[in-house]
Amino acid sequence: MRKLLLSGLAVAVLSLTACQAQTTTTTAENTTAQAVDPYADDIFRISRIEIDPKRIDEYKAILKEEADTSYAVEPGVRTLFAMFEKDESHKLYILEIYDSPEQYKSHIASPWFQKYKQGTLDMVTELELIDCDPLSPAMQIKAPQAAQ
Repeated sequence: MRKLLLSGLAVAVLSLTACQAQTTTTTAENTTAQAVDPYADDIFRISRIEIDPKRIDEYKAILKEEADTSYAVEPGVRTLFAMFEKDESHKLYILEIYDSPEQYKSHIASPWFQKYKQGTLDMVTELELIDCDPLSPAMQIKAPQAAQ
């Protein structure tokens, strides 16, 4: 029993050493990893938001202006795809994808985002920002096929 315990401890120590060795990387290795994975710095997020149901139309207009402007003007904003629940239209989800943390910071500092944030503060009853790891980061939303 003691041999089994000691050998288990030895395996744990070796595993910990291997994990520490794997997590220590140099700048050159990070650069190589980014070259291999061009999405390594991207931010993938889902914003879960609940709005005062009495103000949903007002909220939608402000959000649409902000999202359309951000998408058109900011190259680091890859998508701001808002979706409202069918049965509870005061609940929405926004799929947000940014090229980097710096692009995200630039986005939230923009005048159009600040206008949205300040203009909707008293409309939002719940907000949750959920950072995600995508299964296939290169996957894009396709435009609908033309009717034939």
